Order: sequence, then structure tokens, then C-alpha cells
Amino acid sequence: TPEEFRRGNDIIFDALKLSPRYTGFCFIDPAFQKESCDEIRRCVRDGGMAGIKLYHQFRIDDPVFDPIFKLCEELDCPVLMHAVKGEHPKNLSNASHFLTACRRFPGVRFLQGHIGGGGDWEWTLRVLEKSTPNHYIDTSGSVIDSGMIRRTVEVMGSDRVLFATDMFIPEGVGKLLAADFDDETMKKVCCENVKKLLAGRLR
Repeated sequence: TPEEFRRGNDIIFDALKLSPRYTGFCFIDPAFQKESCDEIRRCVRDGGMAGIKLYHQFRIDDPVFDPIFKLCEELDCPVLMHAVKGEHPKNLSNASHFLTACRRFPGVRFLQGHIGGGGDWEWTLRVLEKSTPNHYIDTSGSVIDSGMIRRTVEVMGSDRVLFATDMFIPEGVGKLLAADFDDETMKKVCCENVKKLLAGRLR
């Protein structure tokens, strides 16, 4: 409910007071369109959060997001959403759904969460060969298959892949190091790309 996601975002505001190293994302449920737009204004426009975080109440290409993504475009607010290709709930987004959203809203920067989040990451990368400049992906997830991160950069380019760990820090670092990137690529994946994605919203 709106009351629940406002409470959750208030916890993030409390966390942001603890350290300037933290960057918050605003969580919403698009089933409540007006309340979600109001919450984005409260958290992102007025409160300094970096973007919005979505789960799988709806697929990212569902028209229910239209007023929300129009607001994100207006506020220059990036969108992060959990995604995977596999046998999961029907509303779970995969790379093809992200492509649709990216093309419909070219002014919004979309971050597809978890290339290693389970499911068929090789299928995901075949779809991402047709990705658009506003489409980013992160390296997080528990899957640590050999070559996955290097192949992701080969497909997406070094400017749209972001280092992330999800729950597994040693594995997340290990699979990145195993990609054996040159210094320039490593700097982009670990630092420069997130600065570009968040466009000055890092604290």
C-alpha cells in the first residue's frame, strides 16, 4: 500500500542521515499511480534520492508505468528494476521487456538488475545485442559462470555495465576480477558508469 512504501522510504531517509556514502532509491508500487508519482516527487525531487527501484508487481513494459516514467523523464530520474529470464512469476521482467520500455521512453535511463540473477543469462545477452543507449545492466546476482561478466561487456559495451554484488560480495568481486579487464574498462564498470547513470545524483 502507499502507506507501506512511504514507511519503507522513510527508513531509507533515516539511513541517509548516517553517512554521506549512502545513496537511496525510492520504492513504489505502480498499482497506485498517483501516490507513486507523489512519492517520487517527495523522495527524488525534494528529498535527494538518486532514482526509483521497482520489483515485479508489473512488468516494466506495462502501460501502468506510463505516468511514472513520464515523471522520471521530467525529473531526469533513473529507474532500477529486478529482472531475470527463467521460470518465475508472470510479472517478472526480462531483457525483452526492458527493450520495449527503453524504446518507448528514450529519455529515461533504465538499469536492468542482475545479469547473474539466475535464469538464462546467455539468452539475456542475445536480446541485449539490440539494446538502446539508455539501457544499462549490472553484474550482480549469485550466478558466477565463467565468462559471464566479460561477455556482458562485449555485448553492452564498457559504458553501460555497472559493478554490483547483490547479496554476495566475495563472489561479486571474484567474477569481476576473473573478467580480466584492462584498467580503463575496470574504472568504467566500477565507478564512471554509475556516475553517468545517476547524473550528479550521487551524494
